[in-house]
Amino acid sequence: MHLRSRAAIVCSVFVLAFATVSAQSAVLIVSNTKDAGAGSLRASVAAAAAGDTAEFNIPTTDPGYNSSTGVYTIPLKSGEIVIDKDLEITGPPPANIAINGKQTSRIFNITTGTVHISNLSLINGTAQGADGFTDPVTTFATPGIGGAVLNHGTTTFTRCTFKGNRAFGGKGQYLISGGTKGGGWPRRRHREPERAFPGRMLVKR
Repeated sequence: MHLRSRAAIVCSVFVLAFATVSAQSAVLIVSNTKDAGAGSLRASVAAAAAGDTAEFNIPTTDPGYNSSTGVYTIPLKSGEIVIDKDLEITGPPPANIAINGKQTSRIFNITTGTVHISNLSLINGTAQGADGFTDPVTTFATPGIGGAVLNHGTTTFTRCTFKGNRAFGGKGQYLISGGTKGGGWPRRRHREPERAFPGRMLVKR
């Protein structure tokens, strides 16, 4: 009876542990190239729990598919995608998924967590610092940081492409210097390339 009770306890602990791991490692499927809404990358990232994985299964009938290049493009129309948890985003082996900031938005803002992103192209991301002004109070221009990715977590990129991303500091005003990383005085801007990684970052090929 004693051995049977111990076996039951061990079995219960094993089932509980297995259920806990399973609950923390769901796979969410990105099924279209829309900026938002059901099946989008943005919605999948928002719905994910810590430890989940977002994968792609988009049909070639999707409007964002280019049959001549074989590339699916996800245009960001409502701003950057915020990642605030442990997460994997795994593109298909051909690496034919492009996330396009349209030169108006940063692509990913990783505020915390351990994040692994693979087989994606991050293109045309833009970070714009705020302009400086003198009225009613003096406010200095701010930097533009992380055109493609602003990383405050621990992030690994594997077989990812970064192209056409940029960061601009805010414009300076009279007696106020422009924002760093692209700012100037007066009203000048310079480009700061690609991405910013204040947290820990590893890029693999």
